[in-house]
Amino acid sequence: MAGSDATNYYFRKAARIMDVGDRIETLLATPLREVKAQVSIELDSGEIRTFVGYRIQHDNSRGP
Repeated sequence: MAGSDATNYYFRKAARIMDVGDRIETLLATPLREVKAQVSIELDSGEIRTFVGYRIQHDNSRGP
């Protein structure tokens, strides 16, 4: 199971246990903003690899 698949699985399982309802579950599962960054780096071996990073923001009520 990929990282995001596992996160969604456990989030949905917890939301059902807490009985938050479909509307709140959807609201919480839908991110406000997604940022994806890629950087290519030359390794010591001479190989070039690209690394990907993500930042998902679900709510900005507590600041940036």
